[in-house]
Amino acid sequence: MKSVLDEQKTPFLSSVFTVTSHEPYVIPKDYEGKFDKGNIPMHQCVGYTDNALRKFFKESHKAPWFENTIFIFTADHSNQVHYPFYLKTINRFANPLMIYKPNSELNGVDMRLASHMDIFPTVADLIDYSKPFKSWGRSLVSDQEYHPFVINYFSGGSYFIMDENIICVHNGEKAIGFYDIDDKNMEKNLIGNKTQEMIDLEKKCSMYLEDYFESLMSGSGSIQNSHQ
Repeated sequence: MKSVLDEQKTPFLSSVFTVTSHEPYVIPKDYEGKFDKGNIPMHQCVGYTDNALRKFFKESHKAPWFENTIFIFTADHSNQVHYPFYLKTINRFANPLMIYKPNSELNGVDMRLASHMDIFPTVADLIDYSKPFKSWGRSLVSDQEYHPFVINYFSGGSYFIMDENIICVHNGEKAIGFYDIDDKNMEKNLIGNKTQEMIDLEKKCSMYLEDYFESLMSGSGSIQNSHQ
């Protein structure tokens, strides 16, 4: 991976898609028995991936492009579950999102809601991009106050949108359920007692979906709020 990056002309964007943590959870023969098998089949593969990343950073930290690079680690979907917290319906959609910028003040863990759509505006912020752009996401490193929310697709043709207080399940036309943010298994539907906050969240989901499908049809490819 490093050798490929060494050949790139700066500035560049590069992505690496790893499949080691997918079924059938096989690691190279030379590494068999070197990593803790943990509690589920995926854990050994995670150990292998961690080791590969450790080697990559050890070899790359002196490369000319390293100090001026933003590294983003995330996943396209969840996987095997060991901790009960992630067995809950909503938490099954949880994915890691880590950002590393060498020699920066970025440090620590932020437990606020975030999603993949926040990556674009965050990177724009980190590179001091000053031109207007369209984004439903928000910068995770900005001092400006944006209300966090996430939206995802449920199997069966419905969606959920979640802010810091409410989970809204939407069938593509209207809301069919509202749940308290702590009700991650969505056991008590509150739709019979709609509040203005629920109505606003339903409207946001409808607007997002409309923008999303219009973007797909027009080929514009961006489904993100205007930040200036």
